[in-house]
Amino acid sequence: MNFAIQPAATISVTGRDASAFLQRMSTGDLRPLAGGKDPVSTLFLTSQGKLVDWVWAVPGDDGILLVSQCLEHAKRLREWLSGFVVMEELELGKVVNDWALITGFGVPIERCASLPGRWWTAIPTTIGWALGLLADPEIDAAKTALQANGIPQVSLKDAEQTRITGGVPSPSKEYGEEINPLILRLGNVAISFKKGCFVGQEVVNRMDSQDKLSRLLMGFEGDSPSERLDGHPDDLQITVDGKRVGRVSSMTVGKDGAVVGLAIVGRDHAVPKPAALHSSASGFRDLSVRLVDRPFWGK
Repeated sequence: MNFAIQPAATISVTGRDASAFLQRMSTGDLRPLAGGKDPVSTLFLTSQGKLVDWVWAVPGDDGILLVSQCLEHAKRLREWLSGFVVMEELELGKVVNDWALITGFGVPIERCASLPGRWWTAIPTTIGWALGLLADPEIDAAKTALQANGIPQVSLKDAEQTRITGGVPSPSKEYGEEINPLILRLGNVAISFKKGCFVGQEVVNRMDSQDKLSRLLMGFEGDSPSERLDGHPDDLQITVDGKRVGRVSSMTVGKDGAVVGLAIVGRDHAVPKPAALHSSASGFRDLSVRLVDRPFWGK
């Protein structure tokens, strides 16, 4: 068990129409929030079904707090939401960047019950992560309490390797640009197909029901020495039998020299199989890897 701390950007949505507005704008079913339930993982999509941001909707005393992992995405989300506010009685707060998310890797949620902040279990629970949202004054107290319980803090580099190994998309890597969320395997964790209408629903439903995805996120692993990837180029591609089938979106090298990563590959190749890392950079030698599934996606 260990934990990592990362900045979080938030947008408060308050007013009589706040809940109804967010319910029809986002992919998750937010109605349970009114009963004080745990935060809901939800997406905001364009009318073309492209991802604006993936957030946690957290219930508050005066409304709902939208928690984003990325300041720039939060700013883009607020601007996008403001374009849909017409007659609604609600207020979109400014983007606030003095919050933090603490991710407890393998930490049972019960161990977090007495900590400051708001804690809940990540979705799906099979990856065994606890998430905590803390305001700036609470961060040091939670950090001290976790360490006193024998749970060490890890570096952001180590946390990044855990994210990649889990298969969790990143706002700076997998969805830095607009992309269909089904490509990123977010359908099971952040879309309620039974809740009713939301922006982008028609496109997403059609892609899902008619199985029209041409690409999917896959993990990959390789056991070659890390020196093969020192200063690795930015144009790394996934090849199968010498043919380009996708691009690398995230990659890191562990302390044991093993490479782990995520790549968006053609649908026909989105199954566990041997592959290779390839680059057009001068002197780069192809590196054997294996495409693999990741636990975050579920079954």
